Amino acid sequence: MDTVKIDLLKECPLFTGFHEDQYATLGDLACTHEFKTGDTIIAEGTPGDTFFILMEGEISIEKTAPDGGQHQLITLAEPGDFFGEMAIVDVRPRSASAVARSRTRILSISKDDLLNLFNEYEELMMLVPYNIARVLAERLRNADETMAAVSG
Repeated sequence: MDTVKIDLLKECPLFTGFHEDQYATLGDLACTHEFKTGDTIIAEGTPGDTFFILMEGEISIEKTAPDGGQHQLITLAEPGDFFGEMAIVDVRPRSASAVARSRTRILSISKDDLLNLFNEYEELMMLVPYNIARVLAERLRNADETMAAVSG
């Protein structure tokens, strides 16, 4: 059992409400990846079926502007920060890119990993999408507040 993975999963709000055995099973399903500074982890416009949790390092989430330039939306630098979760609930292409800004280690969890977890623990089939919706609602609320502040 990898306690580092399990401790990280416990910090991730997408898994709030899990029990110890569920964290252990998910830890077994999650894969670790390493990236160098400047590596693209996910590319805007590409298909996706996996989301990621930051273990260490720094990641820039970037969106292509109409003029073709890249605009940084957010920087993720705390262990437990996550990105790409919309791929779990949406079949559309990636809405932004994620680029390593330093040597970076992440965990990946695919939609198939989650389906395997749901087969073993049916009660999670509602909990994980609920947690994703809660996080997306919080992000939308924050974006609305930012837009209101900027517009006067």
